[in-house]
Amino acid sequence: MSATDRAFDAVKAIFVYREQMADLRSDLGELGQSVRALAASHANLRDRVSRIEGFLAGVGGGVANFPMLEQ
Repeated sequence: MSATDRAFDAVKAIFVYREQMADLRSDLGELGQSVRALAASHANLRDRVSRIEGFLAGVGGGVANFPMLEQ
């Protein structure tokens, strides 16, 4: 293999790595969006459960005989 072939192979490898890094950056961006959506969904669910627990505590006269969410 000549020096020219090795140089071309090195340049080709650099471009392939750059493309892979761009794809990885895109994938990480999508993962970040998914995690943010999951966190928002979790917060909404926590709020809904807290409201239900408050309602049940009110109906039960303030004495809750059921497990509450941990704070």
